[in-house]
Amino acid sequence: MLILFHHFGMDVKERRVERLKQFVQDSGGAAKLARDFEGIDASYISQLINKHRPFGEKSARKIETLCRLPAYYFDRNEIRQDPAKYVVDELFQQMDEDTRRKWVAIGQTLVDIKDEKSTEDLEIKKPERAEPKTAMQ
Repeated sequence: MLILFHHFGMDVKERRVERLKQFVQDSGGAAKLARDFEGIDASYISQLINKHRPFGEKSARKIETLCRLPAYYFDRNEIRQDPAKYVVDELFQQMDEDTRRKWVAIGQTLVDIKDEKSTEDLEIKKPERAEPKTAMQ
């Protein structure tokens, strides 16, 4: 109960730090995040998490942009376990209806294929190797 009360009492900077911690953890750590997203500095991320630097508006928006997160991702109250799902949800909401239907159809086709055969049952054939041509003399 104390944790719940503390969460609701957080100011926006504390919330950003908590969400950044969760995002970094879900992403495999600060070093992996820096490798995966150009412009991200692992040591700067660690400084923000450890509160050696303030996590202000400008930093939050820049990290969201560099990590391809929705605007104000770090400011929001709800925490989702998988940031990738959150990003996909946001992108899906921005699609027009026709594009959404196409993506749903693709997803359903993939589910149907998986249901019909497991990957162990799929027969994968290697392409035949062509014999090298020799020069005529």
